[in-house]
Amino acid sequence: MLEEFIKTNKTLAVCAVLALLAAGLILPNFVQVSKNPTQVDEFLPGGDSPPVEIAGPLYVDISGAVKCPGVYKIPSGSRLVSAIDAAGGLAASAMLDDINLAGILKDGQKVVIASRATTKNSNSQASAVKDSVVNINTGDDKTLDLIPGVGPVMAKRIIDYRTANGNFKNIEDLKNVSGIGDAKLEKLKKFISLD
Repeated sequence: MLEEFIKTNKTLAVCAVLALLAAGLILPNFVQVSKNPTQVDEFLPGGDSPPVEIAGPLYVDISGAVKCPGVYKIPSGSRLVSAIDAAGGLAASAMLDDINLAGILKDGQKVVIASRATTKNSNSQASAVKDSVVNINTGDDKTLDLIPGVGPVMAKRIIDYRTANGNFKNIEDLKNVSGIGDAKLEKLKKFISLD
C-alpha cells in the first residue's frame, strides 16, 4: 500500500523528504538559546590579546528594537541581518540609520538595535555613554560623537581610518587617527572597546 502511494505521489513524497531534510539542516542554526537573557551593563576589559577565531557556530546577544531579544546561535561568518532574522526581525520602532546590516558578527558579540523611543533625547544618550563603552569598530558617527572628547570631526576621522584600513586591531591603533595622541588616547580608553 505504501509503495502504491509513493508511485502515484512521487512528487509529493520527494517534496516531503526534501522539506524534512531542509528543516533538519536549517532550523538548528537559528535556535534561540535563552528567552530571558542576562543584561550585561559593564564592560570587562579583556586585555590586549587578539580576538579568538571561532570555527563553529557563534553566540550573539541581540537586544533593543527586535521582536524577540535574546542570545542566538548562528553560523560562523554570519552578518547582522542574520541575527536580526533569528530574533524575529526588527520592531516597528527600529532605527536602521545607525546600524550596518551587512556587518560580520563575532562570537559573544552584543548588538543593541536603537529605537525611536530610545534616541529621542541625545542628552540622555551622552550621559549613558559616560557610564558605558562604545565599540570603535562598529560605532557610527553619531555614536562615536557621544564619547567624551570625540566630536563630529574626530568621529568622522575615526570612521574614515576604519574604512580605509579595516577594523582596529587594538586600542593603540587609534593613535594612527589624525588628532589622537598618547594623552587623548588615555582619556578615551575608558569609553571605548574593540568588541
